[in-house]
Amino acid sequence: MLKNLQVFTALILVLANFHTVKAEPVKLSYNSDWPPYSSGVGKSVAGILPNVMREIIEKRMGFRVLQTGSPWKRVQLQVKKGLSDAFVTVPTKTRLDYAYSSNNIVYSLEMRAIVKKDSTAHDSLKNDPGIQTFNKLRVCDILGNGFAKNFYGKHKIDYMTASNVQACLRMENIGRADVLIQPMATATSAIKSFGLEKVLITLPKIYAQMDFTLLLSKKSNLGAGFIKKVDAALKQMKKDGSYNELLLRLRKNN
Repeated sequence: MLKNLQVFTALILVLANFHTVKAEPVKLSYNSDWPPYSSGVGKSVAGILPNVMREIIEKRMGFRVLQTGSPWKRVQLQVKKGLSDAFVTVPTKTRLDYAYSSNNIVYSLEMRAIVKKDSTAHDSLKNDPGIQTFNKLRVCDILGNGFAKNFYGKHKIDYMTASNVQACLRMENIGRADVLIQPMATATSAIKSFGLEKVLITLPKIYAQMDFTLLLSKKSNLGAGFIKKVDAALKQMKKDGSYNELLLRLRKNN
């Protein structure tokens, strides 16, 4: 009788622990200062990327999510240490040392040039939109931006840095910089926030594409198998058209 009671008690504890683990939300971290893709500190984070991941993980896969925003360096450190389960970004070699990557692309960014309308830079890039034209211009980008370091380094182009996108746009507006390359939605949002839609324009040429995947910390309790489930959900969404419908809706609202 006592032995049966002990077995029953042990079973209850196992089931309770299983329920607790299963009930734990998937912790996702985002850049707190990158509108419209993600912005807001802590649980107030919002934007295109949090909405995409909520649709995939919560609505499609049935897991609860806890999404938070922090400065970008902190986001990467949180995932590296396993304090957050995952983030959405470019799967660089450095990041793959501490995280598993989904095979499917979660989101792609088109990198385009922003210039002042009818400026010398505008005329130059209309006549010759090739990347070498940038050698003749005052290029601005964000301090610590990995894309800028790799992209301009590859093409041997010098550039000045500013604290954020808005600072570069201000420099363009007052004639202290000529061009900035940023994702389309970031450019549109920043230009609109200044009320400079008739002054600063985004050119049509795509200079690069950044493909974001879901990166899951190797220290996460979710394990590599979780990435396979994300890939399966993404594959199905792209197949049935719901992924494109979601992106169209989010881009329109943001």
